[in-house]
Amino acid sequence: LNVRIQASSTISVSIFGEVENNGSFSMSSLNTGFNALVAAGGPTERGTVRNIQLTYGDKKTNLDVYEYLQSPTLGSALFLNNNATLYVPLAETSVTLTGGVQRPLQYELRAGETITDLIAFAGGLKARAEVKNIRVTRYVDGRLELFNVDLD
Repeated sequence: LNVRIQASSTISVSIFGEVENNGSFSMSSLNTGFNALVAAGGPTERGTVRNIQLTYGDKKTNLDVYEYLQSPTLGSALFLNNNATLYVPLAETSVTLTGGVQRPLQYELRAGETITDLIAFAGGLKARAEVKNIRVTRYVDGRLELFNVDLD
């Protein structure tokens, strides 16, 4: 048996929130929520990449770009249906990581994630990274807090 698909159906997906281009997008039904996110130009600087909400009828699914990057096969289970909605809310907690890590960038953390999770997102520590004196700077209720963390 040999089957060949010559054309896939076109669906409409509404994408809104903190994305570069809000609106309704027509795309192939073979696309996933991640493909739709790319079609909308991706999240803005303030948009979440950890809690993107995909809704179709009564079914709701959260997309996490970090999970997808660690296991891309998860995204294949998130194919879109006609009239699906993709909503990108504001990111809740963002952290700028600098210093002795492989990818010093800005990352988004979920509640319960730790500095160890953050370092894993950044690809791990460099060989000569100082782990006994990590400086953490944060704002709590408008006040600046400085403290050191020893990973050992």
